[in-house]
Amino acid sequence: MNQSIMLAMASCKTSVVSDIKGSYTWAAAETCVFVYFQSPTISGAWNLKGQYSKASVAVGVSVPTLKVKGKKAIAKVLQKSYNKTVTPQNYNSTQKAFEAYKNGGTYKAIGISKVNITGVEGKKVGTIKLSNPPSPSGI
Repeated sequence: MNQSIMLAMASCKTSVVSDIKGSYTWAAAETCVFVYFQSPTISGAWNLKGQYSKASVAVGVSVPTLKVKGKKAIAKVLQKSYNKTVTPQNYNSTQKAFEAYKNGGTYKAIGISKVNITGVEGKKVGTIKLSNPPSPSGI
């Protein structure tokens, strides 16, 4: 009996599926906050004393798969989605903006300039560049 199993297995054909690639889609939203304080020297004027931005990213990936059951091959597409928000330290801190106001400066949270999209096996598949506008007029 063991010999017939071996012969049957030896007569089976094998196929190798290679070069499978995922398809990626992504979107990003940049949220900016600007904090103004009234000028102590110019009546009616407001001074920008705090700048903050963060990024929210959604990534979708589709990967083709092939499953073999007996003599039937079943092709499917595996789909996953991932969401992430990247927020710098002190984001939206009015306290930091007020400290800058008292000291005559402007507080800028360390901005996020880009988001790298990493796919299967850690390979970079794209980059989203963010604008980090210096004022509301830059939006």
